[in-house]
Amino acid sequence: MLKGLLRFYMKINYLKIFQNEIFLSALLMEIFFLLLAFIDYPLREIFQDKSLSPRNEMILLYLLLIFIGLLIAYFLIYDWAKKNNQLLKDNFKIIILFFIIFQLTLLFIPPIGSADVYTYILRTKILTHYQQNPFVVPAANFPSDPLINFTDKSANGIPLMYGPLWLTISLIAVVLGKSSVTLTVLLFKLTAIIFSCLTCYLVFKILGHLKKDYQYLGTVMYAFNPLLLFEIANNGHNDIIMMFFVILGLYYFLKSKYYLGLIVLICAVLIKYIALILLPILGLFVLNNLRGKYKKVKFGLSLLFFCFIVFWLNWLLGGKTSFILQGIKTITDFFYPHLLPPLSFLIYLFSTNLPLEVQKLVVKGLGGILFFIVYLYLLIDILWHKRGSSINLIIFSSLAIFFYLIFTVNQLMSWYLIWFLPLAILIKPHLKLSNFLTGFVPICFYIFLYPLGYFLLLMGVFFCFFFKKVLYSNVNK
Repeated sequence: MLKGLLRFYMKINYLKIFQNEIFLSALLMEIFFLLLAFIDYPLREIFQDKSLSPRNEMILLYLLLIFIGLLIAYFLIYDWAKKNNQLLKDNFKIIILFFIIFQLTLLFIPPIGSADVYTYILRTKILTHYQQNPFVVPAANFPSDPLINFTDKSANGIPLMYGPLWLTISLIAVVLGKSSVTLTVLLFKLTAIIFSCLTCYLVFKILGHLKKDYQYLGTVMYAFNPLLLFEIANNGHNDIIMMFFVILGLYYFLKSKYYLGLIVLICAVLIKYIALILLPILGLFVLNNLRGKYKKVKFGLSLLFFCFIVFWLNWLLGGKTSFILQGIKTITDFFYPHLLPPLSFLIYLFSTNLPLEVQKLVVKGLGGILFFIVYLYLLIDILWHKRGSSINLIIFSSLAIFFYLIFTVNQLMSWYLIWFLPLAILIKPHLKLSNFLTGFVPICFYIFLYPLGYFLLLMGVFFCFFFKKVLYSNVNK
């Protein structure tokens, strides 16, 4: 048997493998991901950085160099793949293999950019350990819990603002992890990785339906995306679970399985409330595709029924206070000028002479009004033009999320792009929007150059969506 294995390895053309551009770039990305392991030890010890996320200038410089390296490797792969689709097909197994290797590498590196995974555990322990309702009781009520020092103090005074489906998933990880924090963190991160792999598969399937010649390139743009890999596999954010159900809902829409699509989108809402803004958009697209008043009325009533169930369930579990509405209020209550999106930041600059509370009111009020106007415009456009194509459903969904981010969220974090990127990757490839978002913008977030990152993000999206006239092309109405 040993001789057989030796003969097998001798037959491999190693020279051919190491002349493979995809393999070399993926190997380079893996090296950069491995270098992240040195942040927790010894760099934090050397520079005495005990903050939840690195703040030391030298560590941030180290991060900057790593992410520049990741960016270069990513663009090399994108450039080679864009020019030769056959190269992608021939190396697709290598791509999937490295997609798994990247995530396993980041799985065993302690969270670097966020402490959210510890917050997930602590809020779940409120139910499992303290037998209290996490939708009502905040983590701050248990100051002696060892995990309290690993979590964000500003979030500890807030009860759980995610949905009951997320709490159910969290319970599984916490119960299996027992009393081991390390094991529980790994289980949370592994859960995020599994859903990321499932989302990647859905991206592949949807692109095969929408644009066959973009199927492999789009999948690579997801699988090798530095921001998605880092925020999901290393930081374990639950945003990818919500997006899995969103993408699955879009997949069922493509298959004309509208009721299944509605149900899985409701599941997305039961993970994170942000998915609520997609329900009216999906509903209008389905109504535009249905024929006959009976079918339209039936689907409309089903949509209203499911929405009622969601709010009733939240009202019941939240102690007669809807934690979906509480979650919306909480995310808009955060007010950090350096974390404001670009338009909100401009409003803030023009109101610096006003008292702080008035500034908050002006920024939040104008942001909310702007989002409402744009969102209403999107809904009217869907009805007016009777839009019903799959690609326009994806475009309008991504626009709704994008405008929510730049107008309404007053603490825009890098992992919030998980809400947007999978949808952007599904859009027509000639826009190069996804390539832009996975390029320089993540670096700006990673090294905390938020205003520059937001400015580039805003300019890129406006250029791609409006100057290219995606929404109002005569194709795929």
